[in-house]
Amino acid sequence: MSTLRNVEIVGGGPAGLYTAILLRRRMPQTHVRVTEQNPKGATFGFGVVFSDQALDFLRADDPEIYELITPNMERWRNMTLNHPAERVVLDGIGFSAIGRLELIEILRKRAQSLGAEIRFETRLEGLDPTLEENADLVIGADGLNSVVRASDPAGFDERLDHFGNRFAWFGAERTFETLTQTFIRTAVGPMNAHHYRYAPGRSTFIVECGEETYRAASFDEMGEEDSRRACEAYFAGVLEGANLIANKSNWRRFPKLWCDSWVSGRKVLLGDAAHTAHFSVGSGTRLAMEDAIALVAALVDHADVDAALAAFETVRRPIAKKIVDAANVSAHWYEGFGKKMEHAPLDFAFDYITRSGRVDMDRLRRMSPEFMARYEAANDIPRIVDPVGRDVDGAAEIGFDPDAHPNCSEILWGNLPHNADRLAVTGPAGDRTYGELVREAARWGNAFVAAGLERGARIPFFLDDTPAYPAAFFGAVRAGFVPVLLNVQTNADTLNFFLKDTGAAIALCEADLAEKFSREVLKDTQIGRVVLVNAENGGPRESVFEPPTIFWRGNPRYWNARIQAPTIWRSGCILRVPPVDPRVSCICTTIWPIRNRASDAISWVCRQAMSVSPFRKCISPTALGTPSPFPSRSGLLRC
Repeated sequence: MSTLRNVEIVGGGPAGLYTAILLRRRMPQTHVRVTEQNPKGATFGFGVVFSDQALDFLRADDPEIYELITPNMERWRNMTLNHPAERVVLDGIGFSAIGRLELIEILRKRAQSLGAEIRFETRLEGLDPTLEENADLVIGADGLNSVVRASDPAGFDERLDHFGNRFAWFGAERTFETLTQTFIRTAVGPMNAHHYRYAPGRSTFIVECGEETYRAASFDEMGEEDSRRACEAYFAGVLEGANLIANKSNWRRFPKLWCDSWVSGRKVLLGDAAHTAHFSVGSGTRLAMEDAIALVAALVDHADVDAALAAFETVRRPIAKKIVDAANVSAHWYEGFGKKMEHAPLDFAFDYITRSGRVDMDRLRRMSPEFMARYEAANDIPRIVDPVGRDVDGAAEIGFDPDAHPNCSEILWGNLPHNADRLAVTGPAGDRTYGELVREAARWGNAFVAAGLERGARIPFFLDDTPAYPAAFFGAVRAGFVPVLLNVQTNADTLNFFLKDTGAAIALCEADLAEKFSREVLKDTQIGRVVLVNAENGGPRESVFEPPTIFWRGNPRYWNARIQAPTIWRSGCILRVPPVDPRVSCICTTIWPIRNRASDAISWVCRQAMSVSPFRKCISPTALGTPSPFPSRSGLLRC
């Protein structure tokens, strides 16, 4: 445990008060003082919202605080989207909310009961040097305009920008059944309201619009009261006669803040002082409280304060970055919501719920089965059976969640919600959209599972450059198998070595290259079945092969895989893989020279994917069957 005599916390919001509670509870020998600029019992804003997942985390990490705040919360199980043409209910998306002032008061009382000192109405224009000198640690929990961060902006490596939309944060004198998004068309342009109840008879009501609408409505010329009345008139339909309440309800653009360093010497940042998350994902307070949990845990686990701060940043920052990135993607969706309102209500709702890129079709089916049943029936969408099973032996016992352990198949599956009709692979052998490629990959993955292969089994790929190659590759990876990518120019001895080394029971072979699998090549291997890909009705000469090898030609029912007509790419090909990670803003296009292969391209994709956080579970080049049977080739990378 770190030795801390005095800790100064700047900021008396949820992050600062909760940090004080944790420090006094887990390090009772430490004197903790919280400095807050506002008077006791005063705050801005209205309600604070938590997702069910956020509350689950809190219950696991701090059951005492969970039990203190949850009895005071308003809770609901569904979410509502009010489209101009229809009301759409998204079932199974649960949230809870509590008044911001009520939350602060609960945390304040608990912090003071544990011996934390809190001084109110103390505004710091800058970080007092004597405060730093007298404290073993200074914690900046003082929000966007943090004086702690401002004391060393270079040290914290801050990056601050703003989103384009304008918003104003009101309250409403009525309750709403669920967390609701109300999208309206007005004479001055499209508007949206985010609203949810947080106490009996009270709700948060955030009005949002684009810059053009903001100016057309003359919000830029109005004071707070005129703006309140105008918004009340625009949303009269959903307010049903209730009044809006103003409380510093000025029009703003949401700040996009991220600090690449949360620690500078003995100063550390938490919550909005270090990072902001757009209100559309409701994670700001959750992130701040989880930051506090991680910081205090690090201080308890390490004897050296500096080591504790380094550990806190190493562990916590990547987790927060993932949520902040999703919030940024969500915020960008709202930048164009007016255009999206032209979609049919169910299509609009689907686009909304998948906006962050973190919810795929299968997860949405589990999360919102009633909505997805309506959506798929209305759009006549063929069901894609994901080969990633959720009933793997022992999974429930250890709490295994497939969604938390993606591999590089996410490069493909992650594009399904938004890019189903966009080209994924194009070349002389044919084109495939993401939707088509995912369907084919799912068939391949399920076929490998049905063949009785054990998870982790290797599958040699001796294939040419056709759309069947990436479909089979991603299907195998998705289902938990290891594709071993072999160069079609590999000589017989080397090919025999690779087939023996893999211990594979099944191999995929291009039909036109089937004679390469001679008796010499198959000798002493465990290959029991060769699947001919892109096979015509004829196929190879039977005399070439030794029993018990079985060749599946054409489109065997057993495999239930759509296999293409025999075509070899004799010219160059282009494999496009738009990135699904929100931090990558460009489309990476690899142009491969004549006779270079899709195997090279797929290997390159895997190497790139491993450098991006969500895909670190990707199969490495070693797992793909190294040493590589083909020399390294360089393509032209355009970004």
